[in-house]
Amino acid sequence: YLKEIEKAAASEYRPVYFKLKKQYADQPSFYLDVARFLFQHDEKTLAIQVLSNVAEMKLEEASLLRMMANQLMEAGEKQLAIETYRDILQMREEEPQSYRDLALALNETGAYNEAVQLMYTLLLGEWHDRFTDVKSITLNEMNAIISAHPGQVDLAGIDPRLVFAMPVDVRIVISWNADNSDIDLWVTDPRKEKCYYQNSATALGGRISQDVTGGYGPEEFMLKKAVDGKYKVEVNLFGDHRQTLGGPIAIKADLYTDYGKPTQKRETINFRVTTGKEVVELGALSFSSASLAAKQ
Repeated sequence: YLKEIEKAAASEYRPVYFKLKKQYADQPSFYLDVARFLFQHDEKTLAIQVLSNVAEMKLEEASLLRMMANQLMEAGEKQLAIETYRDILQMREEEPQSYRDLALALNETGAYNEAVQLMYTLLLGEWHDRFTDVKSITLNEMNAIISAHPGQVDLAGIDPRLVFAMPVDVRIVISWNADNSDIDLWVTDPRKEKCYYQNSATALGGRISQDVTGGYGPEEFMLKKAVDGKYKVEVNLFGDHRQTLGGPIAIKADLYTDYGKPTQKRETINFRVTTGKEVVELGALSFSSASLAAKQ
């Protein structure tokens, strides 16, 4: 269906979509793929209409709604995304990622207090063993919000021992939409050392979080003092044991320089990988201490 819509002129996207819908109406991945195509071609109104079919199918499939919400965030439709993340939280209160996803989206809209409160709820919660390291990663994110907005976040009721600035030069974090999937983050530094689950601490000081083999992530790489150069970012789809209608796994990657500092920069990448062992190179994060110093 993507090949067919790609061949069409922009004026034909709508009729071609409705023609294809007759054949693929019961496949959620059809709507997700077509919506992504339309967003990429500046057809936002039609893309949102197409994407709404996923929610209207009422499959109670949180993984599909996560993909939908991530696409809405990527397209700048943050309020619609937040509504979807709230629905996911109601469906999956037992999963810490539901709180984290909503909190990160709220932070994007300036709702810092609610974002921090959701993250604090996650930190205090008791979660299944498969959700490893989500608390430590969320602690980093909560403190980054607090540090970035001094005086704007109400810290009443939050244990002061959990509030402290923790800036780093390079941070890369991935999460994905599907449970029972094993996605590995690999980061290769300018000295050609790869940081991953079998080499979780590098000579430069890079650290990677625990390997998540059965949840949604997140997995995180952090380097407090980076050397100049390029940091190659890859993901490895190591295992997929889910049963879902969503098709290929959707992965979200956030690449930061100067994380938790006023000069923080972020690039977000959303992409999908197919089943089977597959290594995908996202690209490279470039770090330059000289350029950051000039901006400061």
